[in-house]
Amino acid sequence: MGAFIIEFQRFGGLATLAGADIIGFLVKNIVQRPRPELHLAADDGYSYPSGHTLGAFIVLAVLWIVVVPLIQKKATRIIVKILIVVVMFLLMVSRVYLNAHYPTDTIGAVVIGYTWLLLAENLYPIVAPKIANWPLLNKSKY
Repeated sequence: MGAFIIEFQRFGGLATLAGADIIGFLVKNIVQRPRPELHLAADDGYSYPSGHTLGAFIVLAVLWIVVVPLIQKKATRIIVKILIVVVMFLLMVSRVYLNAHYPTDTIGAVVIGYTWLLLAENLYPIVAPKIANWPLLNKSKY
């Protein structure tokens, strides 16, 4: 897992987020679940899964995987982890409270995000060496 974390910092976070967005888009258009009746007119598209929840889950998971292990103090690491969980929970509740989604939309988004994160972690050692020579990634000083 250590090698995954080091190399993940180069481009894995963005690739994981992009992959989650693609999966979320595909699932939305396959399921085609309508939004709750009292949703805001600004919300368009289908309800399941919640795109906000899926994207936030991936971003927070990347922080959990990459940033939290770099924190020296154990108490600070625990506090940051608790804050990540609280932010994720509040985002899920807010999407339901605003009638943008059903509770299962946000729970489904987290399940899809976690599944994609596990899959991306296992795909990374296979894909990373193949795309490491791409000019865009090859010239990076990071």
